[in-house]
Amino acid sequence: MTGGSGSPCCSGRKQFKLSGDVQISNLTVASGKSYEIVESIAEGDKQYIDRNYTFSSLGDCAGMYYIRTANNDKEKSGDSFLSFDINRGATVLVAYRHGSDLPSWLSSWSKTGDQVCGDGCSEIYKKDCKAGTVTLGGNRPGGAGNMYGVFIDAGGDATIFTSNTVLRSGNDGSLHAQVTGTMLRINGLYPDQAYHITLADARGRVSSVRKVPEGDGMVFLSTTTYPCGVYLLTIRSSESRHNMTVVLN
Repeated sequence: MTGGSGSPCCSGRKQFKLSGDVQISNLTVASGKSYEIVESIAEGDKQYIDRNYTFSSLGDCAGMYYIRTANNDKEKSGDSFLSFDINRGATVLVAYRHGSDLPSWLSSWSKTGDQVCGDGCSEIYKKDCKAGTVTLGGNRPGGAGNMYGVFIDAGGDATIFTSNTVLRSGNDGSLHAQVTGTMLRINGLYPDQAYHITLADARGRVSSVRKVPEGDGMVFLSTTTYPCGVYLLTIRSSESRHNMTVVLN
């Protein structure tokens, strides 16, 4: 990847491509409970729709899409309990807390060696899924006292951008972000709103998560440790959501 002058845009940094958002629809739950789709899960967010447990550690799952399940469904079994549609290929990850053996539907998934922690810690199992319907089974047999959770990693390839900065904020125009040296400056935040800001790399992996309380109109994020490439900056509040393309070189 090169800059406009034809010289390499990276100085010892790994290059990335930006992945587009995956769309999740037709969420169906056999118990009839209203599971929730979270666009960018963060530590401190609720783990279940029917408990006040929160995530204390998410590792690489931070910033992924998350299907917030019901812990009261932990006794459900069978090979077809939860299903949803994705508009393109994505990696689906299940956070499963062991009690004994895995349920049969999960036994063919790959164990990553990673964990997420909230009310106890759960092992991560993943599967690369094609566009279409994804079907998951029940928590039993094997689940130890807690229902599993579901993460969707929107990794993949897309267009490479070669400019050295930013700046796309939808139709609003009041938000502005700019890379200066090793800092990413975001200003134009409304002081009467709280914001959740994420910076995700080309595979959809979140490099930075920042919760901004009411009263702050400007935020700085250090990019010192980030590899060269294209990132997706997402700024959301209870009233708005903005996506910006950020290029580091």
